[in-house]
Amino acid sequence: MAEYGLLPIQMRLLLSAVAGIALIVFGHAKAREEEHRMFGFAAQGGGFGILYLIVYFMLARYQLIGHAPAFGLFAALGVVCISLAAAQNAASLAVLGISGAFLAPVMAAGDEGNHVALFSYFALLNTFILWVNWSKAWRSLNFAGVAFTFVIGLEWASLSYRPEFYGTTQFFLLLFFMMYTLVPTAYALLKAPGTQGWLEGAVLYGVPLVTAALQRRLLDGNDIALAWWSLGASVYYLGLWWLVRRREDDRLMVMENSYLGMALVFLTLAVPLAFDVQLTVALWALEGAAALWLGVAQDRWLLRLGGAALQVYAGFYLLAHGHRSSMDLPVLNASYISALLIAATGLMSAKQLRKLMLTPYATLMLIWGLLWWMGASWNEIDWGVGEPHKHAAWLLLCVATGFAAEGWGKHEGWIQLRLAALIQDA
Repeated sequence: MAEYGLLPIQMRLLLSAVAGIALIVFGHAKAREEEHRMFGFAAQGGGFGILYLIVYFMLARYQLIGHAPAFGLFAALGVVCISLAAAQNAASLAVLGISGAFLAPVMAAGDEGNHVALFSYFALLNTFILWVNWSKAWRSLNFAGVAFTFVIGLEWASLSYRPEFYGTTQFFLLLFFMMYTLVPTAYALLKAPGTQGWLEGAVLYGVPLVTAALQRRLLDGNDIALAWWSLGASVYYLGLWWLVRRREDDRLMVMENSYLGMALVFLTLAVPLAFDVQLTVALWALEGAAALWLGVAQDRWLLRLGGAALQVYAGFYLLAHGHRSSMDLPVLNASYISALLIAATGLMSAKQLRKLMLTPYATLMLIWGLLWWMGASWNEIDWGVGEPHKHAAWLLLCVATGFAAEGWGKHEGWIQLRLAALIQDA
């Protein structure tokens, strides 16, 4: 009848809406029966899908309603769908509802968008997600909220952002960032039933990394501002890590490790934005040594690996980007001091690894530290000592290093270090 125009458009849409609502009611009834539970959820999802399509056709194809009413209907359908899902403990239905709610402004978009209204609406939706997940451990709903918020936000930033939007955009970016970092931490501290729903790597790592990418877009060209932001993020995550660690709950280990990891990542990113090569290398070497020490103290292999890797990266970074000036003083210059710090942190890291009986890894860090000590000192001799005295200076370096290594190795009972002393003096 519809193709011959026997029913007006409004009647066709009304009958379709009745069918969609009937399908939702039918599915809700079926979901109460254990053997038909999944079928009931699928039927409800189909009913809401029909209603979403009806609103879309009313707006886009038939122009029966404007953008504002369509937006309101899309949002209302999403909220009703999530509410039904929460009542029935149906995560898949909740994801369908929140997807429709987030896509509402996209599907109902007019020629001109108001970013303040858009992000205010997203803030309300995310608040609703946080409220629902106080008692529900729905990782899929959390992920959907994060994904839609930041994907649509990234799209808006790439197409519509202008410098005059900086203040409001920064406010909403920090708001969403804290919603998905501070609130889950509060859940963990208060032992909310839905805490386990936040222990998802895509959320724990995705939120700070996407936020950092957006900050790069907002602060483009202002390295000092980016450095301060990265430092602030590092301190913030260190605070979250400390709060979670105080709970001493093994179930929160994923959250604890991710917070500490992000604190180290942001600190690492802040350094080269604010300092020159030599100071950057020095700070990275110290940071790597601190991370490795913490990994030894807490017996966490990932921290130990990250700390060692950062020290190695600092060394190669200095080799690639370091330079000296003809005005540098012998020994008391930034390049040599940075190299000595790499050597010292490598040797201290080797000593720490011996505490856990990790002999092969301790030996590797020992070799790394000694190579930097000898290589940097030889380079300093070659650069700062006159030709007639270079051989004597090199011999003195080898003898002094051998005596020091033998003494330290004997005191610590460190066989590998004493072998290094023998090789050095050979």
